[in-house]
Amino acid sequence: MAANDYLKTYKSLNKELLRLKIDVNEKLVEMCKKYPDAPIVKTSDNVIIKAGSLHKNYLTDLNFELQIRYIQEIEKFIENKLPRQLKIPFNSSYINQSI
Repeated sequence: MAANDYLKTYKSLNKELLRLKIDVNEKLVEMCKKYPDAPIVKTSDNVIIKAGSLHKNYLTDLNFELQIRYIQEIEKFIENKLPRQLKIPFNSSYINQSI
């Protein structure tokens, strides 16, 4: 691979990374608005910080990994908030029986 190929690949990957960072940031801001009561982090003195208390500028300035962690916390909140679907066991032996 020539140097120009490496440079093209590098530029392309950086573009993709920038797009991903923008998508993650927009998703986090959207989720904080939609689920303001979602607990994001618990401080050392047991203060719970909720999604609705975080300003858009603060969220934008967070590093990428922390933004993803906050999204994960909101997703946990959503999962725990939604009612559990009843799981019905499925017996596949009925399919193999002829009628």
